Amino acid sequence: MRDRLMNADFGAATIKVTDKDNRFRNLLNNSKPGGIPFDPWA
Repeated sequence: MRDRLMNADFGAATIKVTDKDNRFRNLLNNSKPGGIPFDPWA
């Protein structure tokens, strides 16, 4: 399945990923285990 998706021709289709309200970054920050040096806002 992965190979089919990675090799598929989607033409000019694009997926716009935005995080204008920081929801995704806040979820990443709140769900990471302690001791992991990761800054979602970097």
